[in-house]
Amino acid sequence: MSRYSNILELYEKERKKNGYSSDKGQKNVLGFLYQLIIEWEIFSEKQDKFLSRNPLVPKGLYIYGGVGRGKTFLMDLFYTSLPIKKKLRIHLHEFMQNIQEELILLKGHKEPLMKISKKLARNYDLICFDEFHVQDIAHAMIFESLFRYLNDFNVSFVITSNFHPDDLYK
Repeated sequence: MSRYSNILELYEKERKKNGYSSDKGQKNVLGFLYQLIIEWEIFSEKQDKFLSRNPLVPKGLYIYGGVGRGKTFLMDLFYTSLPIKKKLRIHLHEFMQNIQEELILLKGHKEPLMKISKKLARNYDLICFDEFHVQDIAHAMIFESLFRYLNDFNVSFVITSNFHPDDLYK
């Protein structure tokens, strides 16, 4: 068992401590998170060995379901158990405020979203978004560009949402 794969034990401990119930859906997601932690551990080891070349980051994960299903709880456990330093866990609303502030500072610059993405990629290999939902067309356009650039710059995402991917922005 991986030295970072304590997410399974942590889940049971925290679930009992907080009086949370468990269900098959949570345990299914927990299995994916467990596997992802192992992949990040391998990534970290490769990064340490091959400083001159950056290995590809592990693929991301999109976790969705109804309100109160434990998505944020599982995200917290994942983030706590994760073996990397260059990570960010942020609520989508706060992230968008930061991006909009950066866009104001870069007004008039060519390709400001690419510059913002480069800056984010220098600081983070993984960005964890909680409660992801796109509420307007401007945000949808920003996310489309940001995600494309961040993927190009080798950044991965783990996202929780109350919405099926097809229902993110109707």
